[in-house]
Amino acid sequence: MYDTDLESRADREIAAFLEEEHAAKGNALYPWYRLKFLAAKNRALSATMGLAPYDRAIARFVVEQCPFAMRFVEVGAGIGQESMLLALHGLPTFGIEWLADHVDMMQRLRRRLADRVDRTLLERMTPVHDWFPRCADAYVDEGTLLAFPTISTRIDDQLEREIFQAMQRAAGVILSVRDFFRNRPDPADQDALVVRIRDLGFAAPVIVRAWDEIDMGFPPDRIVFMRRLR
Repeated sequence: MYDTDLESRADREIAAFLEEEHAAKGNALYPWYRLKFLAAKNRALSATMGLAPYDRAIARFVVEQCPFAMRFVEVGAGIGQESMLLALHGLPTFGIEWLADHVDMMQRLRRRLADRVDRTLLERMTPVHDWFPRCADAYVDEGTLLAFPTISTRIDDQLEREIFQAMQRAAGVILSVRDFFRNRPDPADQDALVVRIRDLGFAAPVIVRAWDEIDMGFPPDRIVFMRRLR
């Protein structure tokens, strides 16, 4: 069962963590978090938030709709809010992130949530400092729910093929159709991405969350789930 009280506690702790990081680092704090999550920098916010609207939607969807998932693997995890929220709900999670400063923040946030919310989080949430899909063999199999909520890194054609190959091993994928390794504002481009994933043996997409206007600083997007059929 999805726990909204637990979600609220996690959100408050993550928001406080980001405020403290900003107080310590100022504009050296990674711009994504500074501009999207801090009320002082984001006109759409009345108060700093720790979880994005899509974080909450994904977590609820996974808890309520994905009983098959044995683990949740988040690619481009940043500081790992999504992975930590799901780990607090009892699912083993792995937050894969390439940038060392983000991994450092992820580790410190993990310790904070363990100390203040649930000590067993340390057993269920694992920060991974690596590049996907290089680490895919260690983390992706038929029990894995593989997530790409927000990916801004550009990749070449060869790496893109390797990523799609790694996706084929997962039980299901969750992704942003707008920001899957490059910006895709054109709906036709988004639809082509979905077709390519379906051609790998995945079912038609199920909407996890969709919005047509700027939402708390996030551009219009669709977060979808696609279950592997074979």
